[in-house]
Amino acid sequence: MNAARQKAHLARWADLFPEYLESETIDFEDFWEPASEVLALLDQKVHVWLLDKEARRHPVGTTPVEPDGRQPTVVMGQFPALRQPRSPTPLAPWWSSYLDREPVWPDSGQIEQAIAYALLPEFQQRAGRKLWLAGIPAADSGSPRFDRWIGGKADPDAISVAETLLEAHRQGLRKVFLKINLAKYQTKALALPDTLDRAGAERLVFDTLGFTIAHLEGFGNVVLVQEWVDLRKEYRCIVIDGRIVSGAGLIPAFTPLDRRTDDVWDRQVLGRQEDNEPVLMLLDTEWSQLQRFAEETAQAMAKRHGLRHYTLDLAFVGGSPCVVEVNPPYNFGLYANDPARVTKAILALD
Repeated sequence: MNAARQKAHLARWADLFPEYLESETIDFEDFWEPASEVLALLDQKVHVWLLDKEARRHPVGTTPVEPDGRQPTVVMGQFPALRQPRSPTPLAPWWSSYLDREPVWPDSGQIEQAIAYALLPEFQQRAGRKLWLAGIPAADSGSPRFDRWIGGKADPDAISVAETLLEAHRQGLRKVFLKINLAKYQTKALALPDTLDRAGAERLVFDTLGFTIAHLEGFGNVVLVQEWVDLRKEYRCIVIDGRIVSGAGLIPAFTPLDRRTDDVWDRQVLGRQEDNEPVLMLLDTEWSQLQRFAEETAQAMAKRHGLRHYTLDLAFVGGSPCVVEVNPPYNFGLYANDPARVTKAILALD
C-alpha cells in the first residue's frame, strides 16, 4: 500500500474519529475500502451517517444530526469496524446501503438483473469458455422438468446439473466450475473422472453442492456449469449508467490507495489469482483490447437488456479478453478502483 497516501488517509480519519485505534491487522475490505468510500462521499458534500448495532445514526464530519432535505444522504451499516479496526464487526460498503435521493440507489431491478447475468446472451457469447445453465429437479418429481426458476417462471426445457455434467464429460471436459446463479453463493471447482455415468454424476452434484441442493430444489437455470479455463490478468470494471467509470486489476491486497492513475483505467494486474504472483502492468496492446471489449460489452448490456449498474469482471483466456462474471451494484470489492469516480457517477444519475 502507498505509504504516503496511507498516512494522509489515516490523518483524515483520525480527524473524523479521535478515538480511532490504529492496528497492524486492519482488514482491507473491513476498513480501507469502506473508509475510502466514506471520504469520497464527504468530498462530494454527501451527508453520511453510520449505523451502530442498535441502528442508531451517527453523523460523520459536517453531516447534521438530522437530514436537511437538500443534500444527498447515505446511511452505512455497522459503525464499529470503521471507528475501531480491531473490531470483528464488518462494515458494508456504501453501495450495499442506500442513497436517500431520487432515483433511489441501488435500484432493485438492476440488482436482480445483475444477479441473473448468466441468462444474458451477451455474457454467454463473451465468456470465452463452454458453459451450460442447469438446475436441481424436485426430489419427488420423477421428471427432468422444473416447476419454477429464479424469475418465478416455468422453464420446461431446463436440464439438471447431473445431465449437464454428463454432457460436459462427453465433450471431453475433465474439470468444471459450478456457480449458483444467485447472490452470495461460492463457486465450486469439480473434477470429472475418466468414467462417468448418471448415478456418478448425481453423486458428484450432491457431494459438491451439499445442502445447497435443498435451497435450489425445483429451480431450473440456477446453476452455471463452466469449463475450467486458465484465467489471466483478471480485471474489474465498475459500470454506472451503462458507462465504465472506473477499472482496476483484481489484486486482493490492493485498495484505492494503491491506484496509480487519475484516468478511468488502472493498468496494474496479477498474472494469476495466486499467492506470490508479481504485480504486472497491462501491455499497450492488452490494455486497448481490454478497454474496447469492456466498453462494447457494457454498451450491449445496456442497449439490449437495460442493465446499467453493475461490476464487470474480465480476464484474458488464450490471449483474448472474456467476461468472467457480473456482480450487482452493491457489496463488491473495490481493489484499486476509484471511489470518487463511482460516487460522482451515481450522484449524476437523472
